[in-house]
Amino acid sequence: MKLFIGAHLDDIEIGCGAYLSCLKKRGELEFINKRILILSEGRFNNPIDVSNKRKEAFEINMEKLGIKENEYKILSQRIDTEFYDHQHEIKHHLNELLKEAQDDEIIEVYFHSTDNHQDHQIVNKLVKEIFRPFLVNRLVEFEIPSSNLFNQPGDNFNYYLPFDKEIADMKQELIDSYENISLFTTEDARDINYTLMFNKMLGRKLNKDFCERYNIIYTDYI
Repeated sequence: MKLFIGAHLDDIEIGCGAYLSCLKKRGELEFINKRILILSEGRFNNPIDVSNKRKEAFEINMEKLGIKENEYKILSQRIDTEFYDHQHEIKHHLNELLKEAQDDEIIEVYFHSTDNHQDHQIVNKLVKEIFRPFLVNRLVEFEIPSSNLFNQPGDNFNYYLPFDKEIADMKQELIDSYENISLFTTEDARDINYTLMFNKMLGRKLNKDFCERYNIIYTDYI
């Protein structure tokens, strides 16, 4: 089972959009046992609430990828940037996800790298506490480029996924679902505009069209 864990709606598409699009293009995604867990519904601590629109954009993207409703879960009643106060509850949901996956022969976990976003840092810490190497077959961190701006290039990343223009267009289409939301915050707009530009810049450095980068913390694959 492949488990994708994101702090916010749009994190999976930004961090793993090319990987998921590659699996879909090859016709593999629909046959893979998978779960996606989003730990907040996109509410901000301000009078403007776009959580319903963000949720709608996420659900549209899951449909585009062919991911069924019973394969993803969005946790509600948590405000973005306030994960620190909800760590016990988050650990409970992560433990439930691990229990669900334990019947599978292969367990892969994809989650946030440590970056400048406080919610991402909490998710990274808790996933490492719950999904220990002896319980899973592969533990992989993905990157949210706009939250990683001040980290040194190449820090903590050891796997690069190259992809072509067709896959880039598929990823851009996923990200564009959120761009159509009105009342967008400046940070949201930055995430969207920066992601593919960063993927292209990284690809050029490696003589590829585009690249997503990951950190494989643990794997027992030969």
